[in-house]
Amino acid sequence: MRCFIGWCEVAHINLGTGKLPVNVRYSGGRDQSKSLEPDGYAFLGQVGASAPLSAIMGLQKNFRYNRHRIRSTPTTNYLMLLHDTSQQSVVLYDAAQRRCWLVPKLSVLLHMSQIYSSHCSAFRNDKIPYVNPHTDAMEIVKTLESAGENCILEGQSNKLIFQELMFALNINLLDTAEAVRESKHGKLYGFEFMDVVHEPGKGTCMKKLNIQPKRKAWLDLVNAVGTVIVCSGIGEVISAVQGSTRKSSICNELPPNHDYLAATLPCLSRLAKQKGVVLEAGCGQIKLSEKAVWKVAENPFTPCTHEGVSHETCWKRPGLIQRVARPLWFGPTKTQSAISFPTNGAVVFG
Repeated sequence: MRCFIGWCEVAHINLGTGKLPVNVRYSGGRDQSKSLEPDGYAFLGQVGASAPLSAIMGLQKNFRYNRHRIRSTPTTNYLMLLHDTSQQSVVLYDAAQRRCWLVPKLSVLLHMSQIYSSHCSAFRNDKIPYVNPHTDAMEIVKTLESAGENCILEGQSNKLIFQELMFALNINLLDTAEAVRESKHGKLYGFEFMDVVHEPGKGTCMKKLNIQPKRKAWLDLVNAVGTVIVCSGIGEVISAVQGSTRKSSICNELPPNHDYLAATLPCLSRLAKQKGVVLEAGCGQIKLSEKAVWKVAENPFTPCTHEGVSHETCWKRPGLIQRVARPLWFGPTKTQSAISFPTNGAVVFG
């Protein structure tokens, strides 16, 4: 048998050069948060006191769980904070309205900063930036870049600038992700929006809320996000843009009291990419996490045909409400060419 040893006379490393693509994708591998591994041996012995004297010796093998989840240290660079949080997601649940949203983390941080400043008369609210309604948080990064040095509170010997407030709120959100419990069996676990904003001196406890049994499937999607904030009366977090084809205000707002989850497509796209799936390809099944698969039903993006005074709504249309299911198998999904995903849309899970 003829054998070749070696490969080539001269080799180059192309990392850091222009020869490699910059759009590296996620592997799609399965999450392994912990593993059971050997942890040494222990000798066991037992001696009987009654006659006849007896002794038993044994060897026991011990095991322990090793955790394989890492949490990055919060960034202290303002520009990095803006870009990183614009690519991360948060789940917001309104307990009073029984409505849920999946939105960019940067949008949540900005809203929290506005609420924090509004509760203190000493704050210079004119220095807290407000942005236009946006389809993705990347659109507001430029606006917030120039506001980082805005002085929002000034004392005799110190001052607070806007970026420092954003850093503090981000750390609070990261702490909730560390302590939150996995939501399941119709129970949603999260931390209070206002406790994240105001940091109560006594600390804060995780909240438990009941979700309607027929809506509990999207809890697997919530667990994939990891950061869950609960509140009451936050308003229309996501709404459809009114235009020539959308004239009904009822169709453009998420209905209350149904425990629907509205999610922007940019947020869903980032979850899918972490599992090696391209959302824009228009698949029939889209893997969003280890336990959550979006099973696309019909076409959820059919244009609205209702007028403002119509008693009919899109919420009664078959195929509008999507569903999350447990994956039955892993592998490539069949593409449905009839469905195309808009870049900046949103879908509702129920």
